[in-house]
Amino acid sequence: MTRSVNLITQVAPGELRPALWLTLKAFLLLFAYYQLKPLREALILSEHDATIRSYATAIQALVLFLLMPLYAYLVRHLGTQRMFSGVLVVAVISLALFWLGHGLQLPVAAPFYIWLGIFNVFIIAQFWAECAAYYQPEAGKRLFPLIAAGATVGGLLGAVSAHWVFIVSGVGGAFAVAISGYVAVWQTPRPISSKVAQASADRSVDAKQHWFRGLNHLLLNPYLMLIALFVLLLNTGNSLGEYILARWVELQYSGADQIGAFYGGFYSWVNFATVLCQLFLVSRMIRWLGIPSALLLVPCLMLGGYLTLFFLPLFWLTCLYKVAENSLDYSLQNTLRHTLFLPLSGVQLYEGKAVIDTIFWRLGDLIQLVIVLLGSHWLLLDLSGYLLINVGLALVWIWICLRLQRHIALLSADLSRRGAADPGA
Repeated sequence: MTRSVNLITQVAPGELRPALWLTLKAFLLLFAYYQLKPLREALILSEHDATIRSYATAIQALVLFLLMPLYAYLVRHLGTQRMFSGVLVVAVISLALFWLGHGLQLPVAAPFYIWLGIFNVFIIAQFWAECAAYYQPEAGKRLFPLIAAGATVGGLLGAVSAHWVFIVSGVGGAFAVAISGYVAVWQTPRPISSKVAQASADRSVDAKQHWFRGLNHLLLNPYLMLIALFVLLLNTGNSLGEYILARWVELQYSGADQIGAFYGGFYSWVNFATVLCQLFLVSRMIRWLGIPSALLLVPCLMLGGYLTLFFLPLFWLTCLYKVAENSLDYSLQNTLRHTLFLPLSGVQLYEGKAVIDTIFWRLGDLIQLVIVLLGSHWLLLDLSGYLLINVGLALVWIWICLRLQRHIALLSADLSRRGAADPGA
């Protein structure tokens, strides 16, 4: 087993067993989540429509903003391990209640959609906090890729199985498999921590104060502001693309079981393409093109893709494009997004990144809602109108990337000059 794991990363004596338990946890978490992700789409589109789906996405972002200070408070006072177990217990009980409500034909689609988005943010954050509480930095750098690989495989197999679960047993089967998955996570042995979990929790910073300081850094640093706009456009364009796909799905399928089977298959292809991109494309694109040029790949794909869909509005072509866009977002674009912070100092890095990854990322969901509201109720847009809006967003995104290229070049030249002046720095 050690020889097999060493193909992915280096494992020191005594590290294999706890690393495999954490990898199994990551696998089960993503496996269960990808039972529920097609399920939430199936319920929201069968009970309501794509516009209500956009409302639910925006409400989810607003509720997350309100819950973040409470979340930080609970982590500081309970520690990562107790929080992780508590969130899992709440999840299992909540899923059972949603399943019961659906069986009683209660309107659970919108509350379930909002609940799942919030729950997944917290449970994934808690899982990685538990991993950080267990490992020292040197060991974490070596073993986190193994744990992340378990999550990636869990997401892929979860989506594939969800497709067949909906075909065989429908909504009830998806709820049952997901609940079983989270119970399995709950019962998976937790390695005895080599660090005090509470110490990890104590490193948390008060969310409100953290955000205000981070916003101040953004206003004073043009480079950070460009990164914030980059992230904002990334999520706005992708969310609006999901709305366009949902509108197509409404026209093609009816009933929760059919919609769930479609999204199970769709997410299977997205996760499969993401694995291939992460393994074979990301590092090569960054090495061959460099970070500044690689930034333009997804915005240019977005521009060409939505222009093509405007002239050829076909369902299968929309699905093909969204698989390509989502897989590149989850692999290449996420990697590039994190590398943009490398030239920054410690304070700018931690506080600015915290604001960008929370406020500006979720702000994209709210802007998508505004676009859908204006398009549905005042402008009366059809799908072609939303396609043209995403074309416009892609053009603005390309302009932001070009500005980022200039700043990256200036920062790199400045770092080179300081390195030459002080070789020991």
